[in-house]
Amino acid sequence: MARVLSLVKRCSGVLHTASLIRCSAVLQRGPCLTGATGGSVGGIFISKMSLHNQNEPPPGSTCDPELVTKARTAPDSVTDREWRDLLSSVQYQVARGHGTERAWSGRYNENKEKGIYTCVCCNTELFPSKYKFDSGSGWPSFFDTVKKDDKKDNIARKSDKKFGMVRTEVLCDRCHAHLGHVFDDGPGPTGLRYCINSASLNFEKEDFEKED
Repeated sequence: MARVLSLVKRCSGVLHTASLIRCSAVLQRGPCLTGATGGSVGGIFISKMSLHNQNEPPPGSTCDPELVTKARTAPDSVTDREWRDLLSSVQYQVARGHGTERAWSGRYNENKEKGIYTCVCCNTELFPSKYKFDSGSGWPSFFDTVKKDDKKDNIARKSDKKFGMVRTEVLCDRCHAHLGHVFDDGPGPTGLRYCINSASLNFEKEDFEKED
């Protein structure tokens, strides 16, 4: 009984720590909610993919090069079986299965190199590094997207009403890969925060030696 009381006192102390305050903020800001791979605890959905190593290999590094070419030139013709071959387990669960990686586990969350973030499935350009900022959420965050000549981007947006909430899901407009969600609590000039899974991205580092 004494051990139980001691544990209760320790847990009560934790409720007032800075760590819990930070975690509470993340639960409010991050994409959090998973797809079919997630379970729920006390109303908060957490990803079972948290058991995996999120530092994923480059897309196509373990499959036939011809499949990589197919995904980049004709992604609509790629079958589900081929996506599984092309992507790692976590990349597939997130990008094709609408899952969510564990906060602070993604390869690109703290990446500060200059370059372009592309779709992990079809390599379409999505976010320039110059629009990336530290949101404190544990996921790569951007306040704007790559724009084409007509001022449009390569992002599809759709209403997501799962789990009793209304959010805006963002996907690759070309291959329909799930990227994350966009929120209206970002910095200027857009006021937006694209909260994106690292597992849905590939990064192409800027080539400073390349001449215009």
